[in-house]
Amino acid sequence: MLHYASLTLVVLLGTEVAAQDPDSLRVRDSVSIGDTLVATDTVPSFVPMPAEAVTHLNHLTESFSSTPGGAGLIPTGMAEAEIALEYARAAGRASGLAGMVRSMAHVLHAIDPGQSGGGDGLGYGVRRAAQEMLLHIDLAMAVEGVSDNLAFHAAYVTAAASNAIRRADEAISLARQIERETSVGAASPMVAELIRLVRSMAYGNDADGDGRIGYAESEMGLAQAGYHLALVRRVERLGN
Repeated sequence: MLHYASLTLVVLLGTEVAAQDPDSLRVRDSVSIGDTLVATDTVPSFVPMPAEAVTHLNHLTESFSSTPGGAGLIPTGMAEAEIALEYARAAGRASGLAGMVRSMAHVLHAIDPGQSGGGDGLGYGVRRAAQEMLLHIDLAMAVEGVSDNLAFHAAYVTAAASNAIRRADEAISLARQIERETSVGAASPMVAELIRLVRSMAYGNDADGDGRIGYAESEMGLAQAGYHLALVRRVERLGN
């Protein structure tokens, strides 16, 4: 079974390290010293995260003014990625070239509406959501007084968003190639690769085949960014 991330949230009880399984994710049962955030003999006193940093984290996970319905950037990006994936899979099931090509307009619109004359989707795009993620995790980290916990996980959020942008660009280029193809035989392997790219953009990719997604930063997608921010929110007592 694939695990969405390799990092396990830990709490320190004296010198004992106890692993916690995030509510919505499966992680490995064991935890090593390399997985710990801190290794001390005492539990440090809790210091609330600066309000400005919390605002930027909320933009990532809870709400953002420019998104459809004011949803968080990660949920918006994931919703758009699901639409793109649905149409990429529809192209894979199409019996003819025309059906494959029709699906590409929807794939492009969900990834980046500026790349398409129209299609299904929220009108925001995975790429824009990921770009805004990069901005707001940087803005959160720029606030004076943020914790080591956020600094640790922010690097993974940045990697996940950067990977999503890179895969979005690759998917856009591939969808354009599929639109220009003249035979099903030539388009079919491209569609299969497009499905992989879009799925990886959203959920990451177990590139090294070790049964875990996210152990290597290059494997991460939007879902792994959500995972790391869920850990941040729990440690920082931000709710949800």
